[in-house]
Amino acid sequence: MNEKGSNHMLLKRNNYHLIKKFIYQHSPISRVEVAQKLCLTTPTITGVVNSLINRGLLRDTAVPASEEGKSAGRPRVMLEFVPSAYHICGVDVGPYWINYILTDLQGNILASRHTGNVLDAYDRTFDLLSREIPAFLAEAGAGTEKLLGVGICLPGLIDGSAGMIYTTFQPGWTEHDLSAELGQRLGVPVVVENNVRARAICADLFDRSVTAEPFAYFFVSYGVACQMIIDGRVLYGQFAAAGEIGSTGVIMVPAFNAQKPCMPHTMETRDYLCEQLHELGEYALKHNTTVILEPLNRKEAFYLRLVSDAAAICRDADSEGVRCMGDFWHMQEETSDYAAFISAGKYLQHV
Repeated sequence: MNEKGSNHMLLKRNNYHLIKKFIYQHSPISRVEVAQKLCLTTPTITGVVNSLINRGLLRDTAVPASEEGKSAGRPRVMLEFVPSAYHICGVDVGPYWINYILTDLQGNILASRHTGNVLDAYDRTFDLLSREIPAFLAEAGAGTEKLLGVGICLPGLIDGSAGMIYTTFQPGWTEHDLSAELGQRLGVPVVVENNVRARAICADLFDRSVTAEPFAYFFVSYGVACQMIIDGRVLYGQFAAAGEIGSTGVIMVPAFNAQKPCMPHTMETRDYLCEQLHELGEYALKHNTTVILEPLNRKEAFYLRLVSDAAAICRDADSEGVRCMGDFWHMQEETSDYAAFISAGKYLQHV
């Protein structure tokens, strides 16, 4: 007889995180409201709430004055997060600065430090963080007993859910597990995340004016990025490239249907195009830029009509300086925007 696995523990864990986040974002709120909004049973809510209260993360509180008298019967008991239960240390590691911040659980700033240090090679940056984070915490009067953890954000293709650093613009980073190595050095949990995705997560958690779904966070600095949160989940994509637009480049667009091509569209022509793009891409790299192919759609062009078409040409051009993009206006004929971006894989640079 074939044995079947159980998803019971996974379901409990998902419910735990779902309830915790919902109360965090909507407190003060009653247990009944949480159950109604999340369509979960009262025992499920009670079990999670009791666990959070025992950890010191939640507490019972009175109904806000603005809500008094709105319901008949016994006054409701509300739940709210305890901001001072733990502290969080955040470190923004970038091309222009390394900034340190200490907050409570509601994002209220308790201490901060701005430095002129910048993202460097891995070994030098690791040694710097190993010294400066404890020094900053000591200066802020924050001990490790209430420190929930340290969050490091930096530019590049970084999957915070898996602790993977795929790329950043300084050498040696992809060979190390910064979360594990720095966590072991500091003796506290460390999470590493893309700098713009971290900002999007922060806005989703702390800014109650952000209510739209999906939610996009657009950021312009050393490069350009637009990170996304869909259905309450952070969008990573393949190689954590979703929303990571990267630096600007030279965009190339195919001929429209009404235009006459200079050469017939054959495999020989495509091979010639890839050869030329390889040379262009290598030249672009020498000047710190890229060539970005912009696909259109079947109503506009007879060639390079899908994001996957552009990605395939990037692959065959065989140059790090040749990448592609997706334009939502032209992609209206795609079956799925999300699937189109996945099909581009590591070649997607601009959205």
